[in-house]
Amino acid sequence: MKVLVTGAAGFIGEKISNALLKNCNVSVVDFPNKFSKAQKEKYRIYEFDISKKEWINFLPSDFDLVVHCAAQTGGYYSLIDPQKDCEWNSLGTLNVVDFCRKQSNLKKVIYTSSMAVYGEGLNKSETDKTNPISFYGASKLSGEHYVQTLSNQTKIPFTTFRLWNTYGSGQDMENMHQGMLSIYLSQALKSKTIEITGSPDRIRDFVHVNDVVSAIILSIEKKETNNQVYNLCSGVSYTSKEVIEKISKFLDKPLKIKQIQGYLGDQNKSSGQNKKLFKLGWRPSYTLDDGIQEFIANI
Repeated sequence: MKVLVTGAAGFIGEKISNALLKNCNVSVVDFPNKFSKAQKEKYRIYEFDISKKEWINFLPSDFDLVVHCAAQTGGYYSLIDPQKDCEWNSLGTLNVVDFCRKQSNLKKVIYTSSMAVYGEGLNKSETDKTNPISFYGASKLSGEHYVQTLSNQTKIPFTTFRLWNTYGSGQDMENMHQGMLSIYLSQALKSKTIEITGSPDRIRDFVHVNDVVSAIILSIEKKETNNQVYNLCSGVSYTSKEVIEKISKFLDKPLKIKQIQGYLGDQNKSSGQNKKLFKLGWRPSYTLDDGIQEFIANI
């Protein structure tokens, strides 16, 4: 199978690319100068900004599968620069869709969306109303609509995954505005005080990146995932305080919490149901305890 992964220099995109490489011919696309030397030795590399339409003319037209992970990655940056957020998430996805329309043998498109499309709320299911409260959530939701429209026009199947807070080894621990658990762990390694935005009682659902990869692989294998949207989450909720307590335990280091001002569009309470994905046989293989220990062991 000939596969294209967008955003493959990023955390989730690289993990997916590595997993697919075992059985597929993998090509990858991301910004110029983002790929490591090791990645360049493994994949067919294309270095483009996907928000610029010209890139679609430089790639082959015979891919069997497109996994679209490329995106601006969080609510904070969408508030700082909503124009760039729109370009990377909405326009970038539109360009990917246009690229897919030109493929001669495309069998499926997989899109990684976000829990941000729901806005505030606990125990969200796929049938719940979407109500984004951030520019990021709005742009990711627009991407969902573009991918679905592609299927409506061409009959090319899609699968969309709404990811909750994804974490694990390989995550960028220098980025202090994306990845709640990695932000806390990064601070804990350097200090005894963890700065958190918003309340210590903020609620999130954390899913390990390896479990995200296994769900995406499953969607390639199972035709019943065609034209479906899935919540990709653990189904277990934790507060910020509880997460920091677990990090403290596994680092064997006392940690204090310092609350700092949050920002517009940052969800206070967000968790999801994964019953629909469970029906396919998928199960998360990492508890939060397992995942934190895996993360720490590979730093």
